[in-house]
Amino acid sequence: MIRLISLLPLLVFPTISTLGQATSHNVILRVVRVTTDWMPYASTGGWTSAAERKESNALKFYEVAIWEEISTVHLYAFPNEYDPLYGLAGDVSDEQKIAYREQFRLRQYTGLPELGYPSERSEFLKSAFMDIASLLSSEHPDSDHHLMYSGHGAPGGNLFAGSMHGNDAAEFLDHWTKSIGQPLGVIDMGGPCNKGSFTD
Repeated sequence: MIRLISLLPLLVFPTISTLGQATSHNVILRVVRVTTDWMPYASTGGWTSAAERKESNALKFYEVAIWEEISTVHLYAFPNEYDPLYGLAGDVSDEQKIAYREQFRLRQYTGLPELGYPSERSEFLKSAFMDIASLLSSEHPDSDHHLMYSGHGAPGGNLFAGSMHGNDAAEFLDHWTKSIGQPLGVIDMGGPCNKGSFTD
């Protein structure tokens, strides 16, 4: 069973589960697609500062960047001390900016197919995110797990602005659910330009 509900209760009251019962810990996997016309690969800010507090006794953020510039998917675990403004100093090179951010990378999945190959791209993303789900389930077997996409939604169960097709998204979410042995909590499929849901 998949529950599609608002993130607000979790973010405001992180010690309360989505079912209203006390829980010890929540894991949020936040995903963002980084396009070349929005932000270069060498940038340390922008999307990295969306969640200012990355971890606490009750909450742990993991963040995934779908990097279009280098056709790669990266999983990060940033600490609270991460400085998104690091790259704004005039004497910091692009190489130093990348090295600073990438020291917090946990996983790297290279060879992301271009948008012109939608089936291959969806299959690639499914495989990458199933591996990520396995890692998070192993690291946090007793936590409530949640998915959050910061970007455009897509109808029909598609994830990540339609990059992961509905059937692949369902397989990924089912794998994650079975890995933790319980339903996922919050699933924010993105929006608001296109409604994200499994019901269309």
